[in-house]
Amino acid sequence: MGKYAHYDLPKQIVLLSTADWDAPLWTNKQQIAVRLAEDFEVVYVEPVAVFLNPKRGLQKRVWTDPSGVTVYRPSGALPFGNKLWPVNEVNCARVAADLTGLLRDKDFAQPLVWCYPPTGQPLLKHLPHELSCYDCVDEYSAFPGAWITAVNNMERRLMHAVDAVFTTAKSLYEAKRKYNPNTFFVPNVADFEHFHQAAEATPSLLLREMKRPVIGFVGALNYKLDADLLRAVCAMRPHWSFVFVGPQREFNAQQFIGCANAHFLGRKDIAELPAIMAGFDFCMIPYKVDRYTHGVLPLKFFEYLATGKPVVTTPLPELETFQHLVDVVTSAESFVEAVERRLDDDPHVEQRVALAAQNSWEHRINSMLTHLETIRRRKARERR
Repeated sequence: MGKYAHYDLPKQIVLLSTADWDAPLWTNKQQIAVRLAEDFEVVYVEPVAVFLNPKRGLQKRVWTDPSGVTVYRPSGALPFGNKLWPVNEVNCARVAADLTGLLRDKDFAQPLVWCYPPTGQPLLKHLPHELSCYDCVDEYSAFPGAWITAVNNMERRLMHAVDAVFTTAKSLYEAKRKYNPNTFFVPNVADFEHFHQAAEATPSLLLREMKRPVIGFVGALNYKLDADLLRAVCAMRPHWSFVFVGPQREFNAQQFIGCANAHFLGRKDIAELPAIMAGFDFCMIPYKVDRYTHGVLPLKFFEYLATGKPVVTTPLPELETFQHLVDVVTSAESFVEAVERRLDDDPHVEQRVALAAQNSWEHRINSMLTHLETIRRRKARERR
């Protein structure tokens, strides 16, 4: 028996994801699935994607990960399903028809359906299940290119349909709770044991020859990054090193061609990250502050705290609670001042590590399973 075996819940879980299992960076979906697989049978359903997606085609794919998670990759689907409800219904019906056979073969009778895509309500209609939840980790209507009304309408259908809604940010909780009385704020967390290794690890050879201080970022390089701020800081302190670790997604590193002190290391395996982060003098979250990041509590925040390193961040609303432990900056000048000040005096190392230790994946999963168990028992009483 593992950490979650004692919960009075269905022992089979269908997890509807917004990320492919083999995505370069694992997020909530894979992290939760692999941990639940210790005590539950888990089928991880990758997102619907169009036929032209290089990973999709006319045939589905099913395999078992070494963790025990069964991964189901659906065949290619019709375009615009995330914007047009009739298309979404058709795509979901196709996936459900195929997925039903897989679940029947695995004797999934009345599983728990754990949903991430806001478009997932039609799948719930087609999949027999005893309990369901929506783990809301983003404000999807704020994504670039999203059709705001369409996404909001799809998400509201889902929130009305599920037994519980979980949100990773307080702003998401305030926005979603009116659509489901069982809405709970359960914030993002980190793999504390893994990232705390950076506190004592030998720094990676990739960083040892870089000029100090080294200010590092770990995560996907995308539209959230404030490139204007970063270029300005690079120009103000050409003798500092700025390191970016992660895959590039909708982010043009060529715009830093004139910044010799900006180093893009690309995607690294998670096992390499503690040694790389051991070579940081500072960690940074240089995000734009806009409608999308308004509801973002980055996974990397608690990962950074676990290293004990000082953290500099732009004023993301979800990080206001932690301002006493990090440095919040609004300009290149305040960024530079914060780094210089904290390199001279950093009294919060132990508090950062302690906070990260309190926010582990086990803590988050236990919180959600406890809520789901309470709801299941209440539903059973109501049926009597």
